[in-house]
Amino acid sequence: MREILSIHVGQCGNQIADRFWRLVLREHGLTEAGTPKDGSTNVAANTNLEIFFHKVRDGKYIPRAVLIDLEPGVIARIEGGDMAQLFDESCIIRKIPGAANNWARG
Repeated sequence: MREILSIHVGQCGNQIADRFWRLVLREHGLTEAGTPKDGSTNVAANTNLEIFFHKVRDGKYIPRAVLIDLEPGVIARIEGGDMAQLFDESCIIRKIPGAANNWARG
């Protein structure tokens, strides 16, 4: 079986991740929480689902993704939005207080 790991770095990478995972969820018939939508036949018939997602428990899927950012803002918006339950906490790496827009400090 093939598996794809997505690594999203920085503000731009994580903003792209937000849109990318919304699209992949819709294509695979999953909700923003990683569970199959009611009446969805895509999940049962989709043999490629576990390429992008890892099944953890009770039919819940989490993305094979790592979110990395020195500034917690974008990741905090993802965690506080409608996809708050989608990503596993161990796959999110952030540094607080951040780089303060200083590349050398980061």
